[in-house]
Amino acid sequence: MKKEDGTSSLRKAIRVLKCFSEDKQRLSMTEIAQGLGLPAGTASRILNALVEENFLERNERTKLYQLGVYCLRMGKIAEASDALRVMALPFMERLRDRFNETVNMYIRKGKLRVCYAQCETTSPLKRSVPLGSVFSLAAGAAGRCLLAWASSDFIFEVIEELQPFTENTIMERKRIMEALEETRRNLYSVSYAERERGVVAVAVPIFGSPGVPCASISIAGPDVRFTPETVADMIHALKTVSFELSNILCGT
Repeated sequence: MKKEDGTSSLRKAIRVLKCFSEDKQRLSMTEIAQGLGLPAGTASRILNALVEENFLERNERTKLYQLGVYCLRMGKIAEASDALRVMALPFMERLRDRFNETVNMYIRKGKLRVCYAQCETTSPLKRSVPLGSVFSLAAGAAGRCLLAWASSDFIFEVIEELQPFTENTIMERKRIMEALEETRRNLYSVSYAERERGVVAVAVPIFGSPGVPCASISIAGPDVRFTPETVADMIHALKTVSFELSNILCGT
């Protein structure tokens, strides 16, 4: 029973920490308790414990909580120890600087893709997603570049769970399989408003070993800036990055 209680408390503490994001950097106890459906007393005990362990900080004047120094330290450790991210960032910065569009790296987690690294455009008109955001593998160029080399059984499982995001989301199994075959053949993919209206994405796979993508890198932004000529230039630049970075990761 004690083990179950401890596990339950740990899960609640993790849920509290997950309340914080780029858009919600400071929260009150009431916001946290209501957002998670916790009694005020339970929320207060968890928050106090997290503050004591430096996972959270509490502003005594505003009574608002924010992530503490230990969370920041853990984030720095994770970033520094991630070889894939460290190796990919110079290539991503090169793409960002050339096109001034947001460049994202995604990795596969189960049947989803996770935004793992980002180099953001300086343009005020942009499309960026928070790090850690998860999306379907079957919708969008970056997802296809991770899914295309998977087994047919796995692909069918992912397709079965796909929900439409826009009127451009490809939902028919035959068309999805054709798009994945095209991705394997061309080593890139382009999507037009498949996950979000008005957004174009161009992506390539990054191979950690021959025939096995470990990540995908995409350039995404407003469709008004993605002319056919620009998309063609992006494809060429992305394929160059895919070749160079994949060779490094594969040790060739």
